[in-house]
Amino acid sequence: LRMLFQSNGQMQEESKAFYYERYYEMKYNWGETKFLQSFSSLWKINKEYGFQALKYNFRTLMKSIFNYVSFSIWGFGERPLRIFTSTLIIIFSYSIMYKFSDITVKLTNNIETNLGWVNSIYFSIVTFTTLGLGDIYPLNSSDNYKLIVGSEALIGAFFMGLIVAGFTKKSR
Repeated sequence: LRMLFQSNGQMQEESKAFYYERYYEMKYNWGETKFLQSFSSLWKINKEYGFQALKYNFRTLMKSIFNYVSFSIWGFGERPLRIFTSTLIIIFSYSIMYKFSDITVKLTNNIETNLGWVNSIYFSIVTFTTLGLGDIYPLNSSDNYKLIVGSEALIGAFFMGLIVAGFTKKSR
């Protein structure tokens, strides 16, 4: 159906057919793995058989996980507004983490303080969008804080790419 709609220039119908094609493919692959069932039953019999089941189903399991993530985050590229919902969830999750951590920041007026709600949300947005304006930055040199801030920047860069790809796909 998707190819028929595409050849006839019916892009909205083609988009919907593509979405459902990928959705049912995801459901089929998830049902096909029967990963936990085969792994646990074979593990009880013999650990070697369990590892063989793990190796046999690993590619299908990873494909299913990636399809589920793609479905959840942006609806296989056909639901780009989901990216904004996911983005807001990530930004507010990190800002909550910043608010309740003991991270100390230095503001432009040389005041060292813990993050309040407004500053934690602002710091999270600036980090997520990888702007790094320099008006607020962490003073703690703990490796844990570096990993947390770096992971948010990495996720943000990935999501910015998804936003561009999603709207580019919808505009053609």
